[in-house]
Amino acid sequence: MKRGRAWRFGDNIDIDLILPTHYIALPPDKYKDHCMEGILPSFSQEIRPGDYLVAGKNFGCGNTHHQGNIAIRDLGVAGVIAESFGRNFFRASVAVGLPILECSSAKNISEGDEIEADFRTGKIVNLAKNEEYEGKPLEEPMKTILEKGGIIPYLKESK
Repeated sequence: MKRGRAWRFGDNIDIDLILPTHYIALPPDKYKDHCMEGILPSFSQEIRPGDYLVAGKNFGCGNTHHQGNIAIRDLGVAGVIAESFGRNFFRASVAVGLPILECSSAKNISEGDEIEADFRTGKIVNLAKNEEYEGKPLEEPMKTILEKGGIIPYLKESK
């Protein structure tokens, strides 16, 4: 389980809020510099490797582009925990190696709470509130793809 600080976001966070489309023409290593800037302009400078994004329902909804998933991943977050995900965001997260966990109790995690999460089992511990939550872990083979770092490393290893 990895320990980190929770960054709290609400419901219906559109992929274009995660990374606006006018940034997708940038080199991929620059995506992270603009992650979530439409909601919290200082986000990419303040988040630390190992922190978590925690959101409500339908995180990553809208017309998806995988560059938003890459932006989050490249910030070094431990993962994203949400009540639910947009379908395309969910699939793109697995494909690019961004750990995600669906948990109906995500609403109990507040901004700044120190949490630990095990994406394999779905167990989340909120150290700030001394509470435990059960998320819905990914099914196989998605777990394996995620653990390999995404679909490309998974396929390379499968050869």
